[in-house]
Amino acid sequence: MRDFDTDKSVGVITLAHLIGRDGSPYYFHGLLGLQYLVVAAMLLLDYGSYRLVLVICCLPWSIYLIRMLNKFYATNHELLRDLPKKTAQHNLFFVTLVGLGYSSPQFFARFLVGILFYLGGVNNTLTFNYQKFLVCEKLMNIFPIIFKASEMGPEKQLVISPFEPFNVRIASLALAGTIMLQTPTSLMFMLGIYPKVNALIMILFLVPVTLTVHDFWSVEEDLDKPVLHQRYQKKIAVNQRQIPTFPTQFDSEFVHFFKNVGMIGGLVMYLVLEHESDFFEYA
Repeated sequence: MRDFDTDKSVGVITLAHLIGRDGSPYYFHGLLGLQYLVVAAMLLLDYGSYRLVLVICCLPWSIYLIRMLNKFYATNHELLRDLPKKTAQHNLFFVTLVGLGYSSPQFFARFLVGILFYLGGVNNTLTFNYQKFLVCEKLMNIFPIIFKASEMGPEKQLVISPFEPFNVRIASLALAGTIMLQTPTSLMFMLGIYPKVNALIMILFLVPVTLTVHDFWSVEEDLDKPVLHQRYQKKIAVNQRQIPTFPTQFDSEFVHFFKNVGMIGGLVMYLVLEHESDFFEYA
């Protein structure tokens, strides 16, 4: 649909050309709906667990894709360039929910607890060059004597600290170590490979990180930031946000702090419920 005119100009015939410009959106809607019909049929025929109803969690995303297509298909095809990517992400989420529906209750519970820890490691890897400066800033706040920060001079000019390269290098090593701990530990926990050992490792990691990195109580002179993100200023989003998700740094640290507290609580509960099993059991 996105490349309807371009494909036609070079003589490439696709399914979109066969069913026509008007029929293509209905075909897209039908494919999205077919996924839910298949899952409903599996439940009615008793071919799956009741947990397959988890796919309902994907319904708001499906509605968003339909709204996106309906909004931009007739007006501006260029704005549909992200539709294939968003649809692929939607389908990945849908298939993941189906897989969880067929998994054991134990795996399902471990997945819900460990997935955020795993995605944190993946995100740190993908945004390494950005995250290392955040880690550097936190290290300067925690250890101001060791990690000298750059300061504003008398004429309000930034005076770069001679320790800046050292700070960034140490922050990069710390972040790399964090990734090497986050990703395999959470993955092994979810897969049931020494889950109690890995749960304890994650707790021992999360407690000091939560108290030092997300120290919302130390935020000073945190000004409101009502300016919308650039992607919303362009006014092309289907669901335009009028209020930023985190208006201030305090809000961001506050949410991440208690998000980590929730993860710690889930891991502690797992250890409590599994206290009768061998600590080094390979589930």
